[in-house]
Amino acid sequence: MAMKRTTLAGLAVVATVALGQLPAQAGWKDEVGTLRIGMLARPGAGAAVPGASAIERAFSQALGIPVDIFVARDFAALIDAQASARVHYAVYSALAYALAWRRCGCVEPLVAPISRDGATGIRSLLVVAPGVEKQGAPPRIAFVSGNLASDFLPRLSPKTEAGKDVSAREKRVAVETAADAERRFADGEVDGLFGWAYERVGGATGGTVDRLVEAGLDADDFDIAWTSAPIRYGPHAIRADVPGELKQAITRFLAGLKLQQPDVYDLLEEERQGGYLRVSHSDYESVLRLTELFAPSRPGAPSSGALAGP
Repeated sequence: MAMKRTTLAGLAVVATVALGQLPAQAGWKDEVGTLRIGMLARPGAGAAVPGASAIERAFSQALGIPVDIFVARDFAALIDAQASARVHYAVYSALAYALAWRRCGCVEPLVAPISRDGATGIRSLLVVAPGVEKQGAPPRIAFVSGNLASDFLPRLSPKTEAGKDVSAREKRVAVETAADAERRFADGEVDGLFGWAYERVGGATGGTVDRLVEAGLDADDFDIAWTSAPIRYGPHAIRADVPGELKQAITRFLAGLKLQQPDVYDLLEEERQGGYLRVSHSDYESVLRLTELFAPSRPGAPSSGALAGP
C-alpha cells in the first residue's frame, strides 16, 4: 500500500512537471498567434506575391503557428505596417530598413541574402581621372540621381585618400543611368563618377570598375579616390518586441532554407542566390547615418522608388 501511494505520488509529480512545461513551451506561440509577414508586391504581379501560399506553408510548418503574408504596394507602406505593428516581420532593402528603424526604433535585422558569387553587399566609390585634384576648375562628377550608391551615400561628405573633402569643390552632373555616367567618363565629358563595388570577403571588387574595363578603359585610366563603408544587402527584419524564441526560430529556418527548401528560397529571394547570412543592426551603420540627413520636410529625401536598392 505504501508502495502504491509512493508510485501515485511520483506520477503526480511527473504530471505536474509535464503540465508545467507545456505553457512555457507553447507560451510564445500563443502570444504571437498568427505571424504576419510583410512583403512587396512584385512588379507586374498586381497586389500579389508569387508563391505566397507556399511561403506561408513553409514558415508555418517550421514555426508551428499560422502565417499570413501582407502585400505592400511599396516600401513606405511596408514601413508603416511594421511600425504600427500590423506586421511582425518584413523584407526590406538596406535603406528601407534604416528608415523603418529611424521611424520607430522597433525593428531589428535577422538575416540578409548573399549573392551566388559571395557578395554580401555594396560600397559606394568615387572614380576619377588621374590628376583630377590638381586641375584648377572644379571636377565634374557624374552621379545617378536617386541611386543609393551613386547619389545618397556620397552625401556623407566623402574624402579623398589624401583627406581632402571631395564635395567641397566638385560640380555634380546628374544622369539617368550608370551606363550614361560611365560613357561620359570614358568620353572625357566628366572628370569622375560615383559608382559602386560589391563587398566580398577580402574587400570590394567588381561593379563600376569592371564595367569601365569592359568598356575599353585601362586600369591606369582612372583612380579610386574614395570608398564608403560597406552596406549589407537589405535584411529580413523583425519587430524587436516579439518573443526571442520566435526570432531564433525564424533565423534558424532562414539560415537553412537554401539547402533544405530551395524552391521556397527562390520565391523569397529571386535576385541573390547564395543563401542567407545572419546580420545585426551595426551592419547598416552607414545607411543609418545617411537617414539622419533626411526628413519628410527636407528636400532631397529619397522617394519610395529610391528605397528599392540593395
